[in-house]
Amino acid sequence: MDGDVWTRLRKSFSLPRNSWVSSIGTDALIVAQMQVGCVRGKCATGGHCSNQMMQDGLNAMLSVRRLPGKEMSLFASQQISPGGFVCQYTGEVVRSAVYQRRQMELKGAKNYYGMTITSNEVVDARVFGNVARSANHSCQPNCVVERWDVDGETCCGLFAKRLIENDEEITFDYGGGNATTRVRAG
Repeated sequence: MDGDVWTRLRKSFSLPRNSWVSSIGTDALIVAQMQVGCVRGKCATGGHCSNQMMQDGLNAMLSVRRLPGKEMSLFASQQISPGGFVCQYTGEVVRSAVYQRRQMELKGAKNYYGMTITSNEVVDARVFGNVARSANHSCQPNCVVERWDVDGETCCGLFAKRLIENDEEITFDYGGGNATTRVRAG
């Protein structure tokens, strides 16, 4: 591998996935650290690979409920280890222009459920989303969004930045570090 690939690989080790080492082989572990999901039927470990969480729909036990002053909120129903997979952010994948048009049509709405995948694609979870759309913003979030390649498709997943306790609200930074994003903190 060239130096650039190794640099990217080292950066991806910032979130520990120690629990994966015992359940997947070395090659699959390297693939996971590069944020590439193993494809069912193509992984050298066979049916025992734990690097298929996006395909399998496996996630931490979660619940959705209303908090005073907020809409719906997402909560952990179990303890989640640092680096642990919380859930995939699902919805309808649309072109950015389509999503922007939908936002204009809903002008004045309180909630938008779009997550950028690429410069041309957005996951719109407003109608077809899952529980991940209930994760609220925080300037000090307990989760981070990671973009994974799964069989040529980009998938967005929430992963724990630190230990998340049972009954703790699941949050992530909607701005993703983008200084131009303005957020009203509650």
